[in-house]
Amino acid sequence: MKREYRIFLGSLMAVTALLVARILLKQESGGSVEPLGWLLVGSAVYMEVMQMFYDDQISLSFSGPLTILAVATQPFWFVLLMILLFTSSGKLFQKYYYHEQEHFFDIKWCFNLTRFIFIAALIRLLFFGINPVSASGIFSWTMASLLFIVVNALLVGTKISLYTQTYRLKSYTATTTILSIYYHVAITLLLVYVEAVGGNVGVLMIMMALLPMQGEILRHSGVHKLNPTLIQDELTGAFNRRFMQRKITEWLHHKHPFAVWFIDMDDFKKINDTHGHVIGDHILIHFVSQIKEDLRKEDQIVRYRGDEFCILFQNAEEAQRVHARWKDTWLKYRAESGETIRYGFSSGIAEYTCEDEMTFFEFLDTVDRQMYEEKRKKAKRTNLEIS
Repeated sequence: MKREYRIFLGSLMAVTALLVARILLKQESGGSVEPLGWLLVGSAVYMEVMQMFYDDQISLSFSGPLTILAVATQPFWFVLLMILLFTSSGKLFQKYYYHEQEHFFDIKWCFNLTRFIFIAALIRLLFFGINPVSASGIFSWTMASLLFIVVNALLVGTKISLYTQTYRLKSYTATTTILSIYYHVAITLLLVYVEAVGGNVGVLMIMMALLPMQGEILRHSGVHKLNPTLIQDELTGAFNRRFMQRKITEWLHHKHPFAVWFIDMDDFKKINDTHGHVIGDHILIHFVSQIKEDLRKEDQIVRYRGDEFCILFQNAEEAQRVHARWKDTWLKYRAESGETIRYGFSSGIAEYTCEDEMTFFEFLDTVDRQMYEEKRKKAKRTNLEIS
């Protein structure tokens, strides 16, 4: 872990601890938990788990508005408990559903827990006790929602920038930022206002309407597409292995048939040794751009590792057609110097037909075996042609 990231996270945890201590010691933090509180806990846990299906990118979902409502209506110690429960439930689901190899209480979990508590403490200090029904109340809770969005974006962007040593705040485009602000503010005001007017029953009815909608809102609104760097290979723009693991695990879990076209560049080390690694990088970028032109929107190219790629198809027949068109194809890359470099690749198809129970890593082992078998066959054919 980068030294700058450790300093950033340590500082954030220290400031958060000071804010929480001030709230618990200086403000009214006691009181009983209302039935609404447990409704919020259940809803936040459910939404955080559901969000894992769309967690290929940073998303706000509805956990933010639920946290703001909890800050406005519940004792702060209960807000802390609520945040601990829904951040841990999301992590637990992520670890066991996607067979993540990382530890549960890792640095990612610490950051997510700390940033939610930090934002909740800020909102508690600045906006607690304001009547949401009044005009000033509506304005104040709108500001609270905007504060949540801005601070969340800054913390996440800073984390990714420090961890990857590259500037990532620019990933927040105008369109996705406007959409996230619109949904976050609208849901926050709706929940706070309904709670003030209709009480627990009103909030329950709103939550019953919102819970089934969350997945579709996240899928179609673009709110979750705030940081594509989490699922994209930085060099080529293809998806990365993390995205591939999530997608294939979901298909295996739901017994959804799919196919993977695996690709391994031929003699890529020789290209790097002969022409240099910069040219090698340009060839990888060129290859991805050429393949993308022949893929449908729903088919996804993944940089598996180094000079190896996988293309995910939900239709095995389409995978076979694309594979047939590209098999034994040689591509040409024209360098800035004017030199033309020819390169090829070995490839094969691995299909899942819902007949076997397997995990992502078991399927990956099948892909690896078939990839190297295809390279062996291609090398044998080449030797025969030379003979």
